[in-house]
Amino acid sequence: MQEETQRRGELRFATALVAAYLVTLATVTADRLVKDTIATGTPAPSGVIFSPWLQFHPTVNPHLAYGIPFPPGLAPWLTLLVMFAFGRWWWDAFRQRFAWLTTALSFTIIGAGSNLVDRIRWGVVVDYLDVTFFTVFNLADVMISVGVGMLLLRELARWWRKKR
Repeated sequence: MQEETQRRGELRFATALVAAYLVTLATVTADRLVKDTIATGTPAPSGVIFSPWLQFHPTVNPHLAYGIPFPPGLAPWLTLLVMFAFGRWWWDAFRQRFAWLTTALSFTIIGAGSNLVDRIRWGVVVDYLDVTFFTVFNLADVMISVGVGMLLLRELARWWRKKR
């Protein structure tokens, strides 16, 4: 009985990771295709995607997320450092079979990696989704934001359980 329960837990963990990695793979592939299309000079249509507040508007970002100024030569090194730290955390979460944490860290690491490829190839990050009242970003930024949001939700849930 205990073996059966353990096997079911392993199957749930594997299923959750496969689903998360398929979403991650699809998202990062779409992000890379759009960025490479923009960077090669292929004419990209600008304009409304879903509504007037969300538009396709290719631009470059020499700064960190949300336009935070940072010395350009140091940004790739900071990204690598954060990716390494999160990668170490990911490995611990994976070994302990924490699907939520592993997924959150995967989104964050892969999103950061896609933006790091931009910085190495072109010296800037290519952004293309323009939320007219907020900022211009890309799918890699969405992955990072979702991953960090999942981490924050996890910590909030842990805090809430301790408080009760």
